[in-house]
Amino acid sequence: MKKLNRTIEYNRPMADGLRWVENIDKGLRFHAYADAVAKDHDRRRAIDHFGWFVDEFQDECYRGVVVRLPHGRFVAGYAQSMDVATHGRGNWDNAQSACLDLTRTFDDDFEAALAADEIARIYAERELTYQEAWQAGNRFSDLTREIAEAWDKLKKLARERYEARKARTADYPSLCAAVDNMARTLFESIQEAREERSWLESSFGRSDGFEEGQL
Repeated sequence: MKKLNRTIEYNRPMADGLRWVENIDKGLRFHAYADAVAKDHDRRRAIDHFGWFVDEFQDECYRGVVVRLPHGRFVAGYAQSMDVATHGRGNWDNAQSACLDLTRTFDDDFEAALAADEIARIYAERELTYQEAWQAGNRFSDLTREIAEAWDKLKKLARERYEARKARTADYPSLCAAVDNMARTLFESIQEAREERSWLESSFGRSDGFEEGQL
């Protein structure tokens, strides 16, 4: 049987210095969520929520967390819930993994809680922005595909119109009118798709999420 990893694990620092830490209780100690610390200090209004949503469907959120170091000081960070509806707002278990700012320590857990809530807010906003850009990139790909399919249909209509013209059947005028109407509708859909695609690119094109959404 494979032995479970029961030691604390510090992942590589991210660009801004924060590190994702696994198995917190094997080297540090989970102290409390930021909102719980504010409540204990009778400062509920300072942190009057249970986390920051990171997607438009409100299925996941980041929640400020305070962790105690072995020498008694505190560090701030955030933990994440992949399913808020299942875990409940404010009824999470003690975090076993979290993204922590180990470059700053605090003597007071309330100050750490304020820092943790701010970290959670910043990273939730970044993730939300990324998700919006990813969705925009995905939509951009769909529009590109729709435009290509519309052009294929236009080419097919052009061939049908040409064949009908050569045949000069009795229903040629009505057939041409029908083909022209269909072509006009396709041209309009192509123009609308191009305009939407242009707006998406101008609004989200500088985000990594936009490119990754097109993969």
